[in-house]
Amino acid sequence: MQHHKGNADRPDEHGETVDWISIYKHGEHGEAEHPLKYAFLNFFREDPKTVFKQLKRKDPREAFWGIFELASFVTTFVILGILNWHYICFLLPFWYFGHCLSYLNGYYRHYGGNPDEPIAWGVSTYDKLYNWTWFYNGYHAEHHLRPKVHWTRMQALRDQIIEQQRAARVRVIKVPRALGFLDPDLPPHQRSEANVKQNPFAFSNPGTKAFGKIKSSRYNPRKNEPLTVELTSVSVNGRNVAVKTNSVEPSSR
Repeated sequence: MQHHKGNADRPDEHGETVDWISIYKHGEHGEAEHPLKYAFLNFFREDPKTVFKQLKRKDPREAFWGIFELASFVTTFVILGILNWHYICFLLPFWYFGHCLSYLNGYYRHYGGNPDEPIAWGVSTYDKLYNWTWFYNGYHAEHHLRPKVHWTRMQALRDQIIEQQRAARVRVIKVPRALGFLDPDLPPHQRSEANVKQNPFAFSNPGTKAFGKIKSSRYNPRKNEPLTVELTSVSVNGRNVAVKTNSVEPSSR
């Protein structure tokens, strides 16, 4: 309901996201949560009351049918459980792990995307068999940019914006999203301040800013010292992380 309003946004200063299922909502340092935590814990984070309030505000009739559907679901399975309790024991694991698989699939639809760049909000995969089977579900970056475009027009949309996507470095994976953890170019999961301090450039993405100072010697006709660059901080997701590097002479090549 809120997914296309927040588009997997990062938490604000109060730790809240517009997108209820954003992969960044429960992460650290503005980064994505670990995929296993996201997949196995999100089932217990769902808040039916919040969903009901949003539905009721949007359309009271939709809220009524939402309650009706939930009540019918619960009633049906309570009756089946009374008739044969083994049924509930069989159902619950599949119901839970089905949700987990759905969340895992959703995780890799956005992991490695850029929540600050609309054209790169989603992560796409262009495997033909996968997209033919799942109605071009792999075109997720395109879907986030133009959510009202019908799935039969996704390829045409991509053809129109492909140069913009390349410029924005839209992430593309080779495998279906549920198997996103097998992608050979998977970004690291943690980009904490400690990691950034240790190696400022290992975790740099498009939009990462580095700050420093340039030193040069005073003019001396007999001897000129080379220009040196010293890195003092790196801006990661809008947060300045202080770093300390030795002065480096820029390469003359």
